[in-house]
Amino acid sequence: MKNPIALNRIDSQTLKGFICVLAMLLSLSVTATNSLTLEGLVASSDGPLPGATIHIKGTETVTVTDKEGKFKFPVELKSGDVLVFSFIGLETQELVITDETPSYIEITLSQGDIYIADAPMTAHQPYKRPSIATRLWAKVKSVF
Repeated sequence: MKNPIALNRIDSQTLKGFICVLAMLLSLSVTATNSLTLEGLVASSDGPLPGATIHIKGTETVTVTDKEGKFKFPVELKSGDVLVFSFIGLETQELVITDETPSYIEITLSQGDIYIADAPMTAHQPYKRPSIATRLWAKVKSVF
């Protein structure tokens, strides 16, 4: 007959090993669900936007879309991070990262108004060149 004390020790050691492996697997799954590697596409109504910028709000971590408007964010994101998508002449958009955020997203930036010195200007407003008299007067005025 086997010694019951030795049998309990083996079971105890096996149980400890099983618990350690289980704890490691659980910690890996918790780590995997708390971080996100994000890829995607930034576009406008006219198509993909090459050169659009994406950054984490409040940090200096930034990436730029390629010539096809695609990006892969350089760091893993966590729940609560806020991504800011921007492009000159288009409205900036923010995306709050949650546990449900997919690993691939498509963002469409829309046309917006640009404010310069409290004067609204639309992105499609044509440039009006000053008259020759106005330009001449500015040159004469700058001499004195």
